[in-house]
Amino acid sequence: IMGVIFILFGCLAAFVFYRMRHLIPFAALLLKTAVGAEGGAVVRTHLTLSYDPYRHVYRVAVLDDSSGLLDIYEGAMEDGVLRVDNLRADTSYRAGGVEVHFRLVWDMSEPVIDYDIDASVDGGETWMPFMMMEMTPSGA
Repeated sequence: IMGVIFILFGCLAAFVFYRMRHLIPFAALLLKTAVGAEGGAVVRTHLTLSYDPYRHVYRVAVLDDSSGLLDIYEGAMEDGVLRVDNLRADTSYRAGGVEVHFRLVWDMSEPVIDYDIDASVDGGETWMPFMMMEMTPSGA
């Protein structure tokens, strides 16, 4: 099987992908989210997660409706924590004349998944929290 795409809506999509990756090395996941912001604005994102078994790297492609740009992240899984950033692809976001790179971190070591987005304005030398979320299984 060259590729399998799971379309999931729910808070455990990253966890499901992590578990499925061990069963199907070519697995990919499409996750659609909508995040509300102050003032009632909603940003919709489409995340595609995949694992490259030849290069042993995780990749995440993110497309949101605020910028319309495709953002590419690469990284690794260690001890149940997936860390990917957009430094190698250099798909940074420009804000006020400053290049902003992002790092996505999913901590799947516990039943409640922490999903953090960190930002860097110095090419990844330092990171600061940008957004923090928790994903809890339904009924938990």
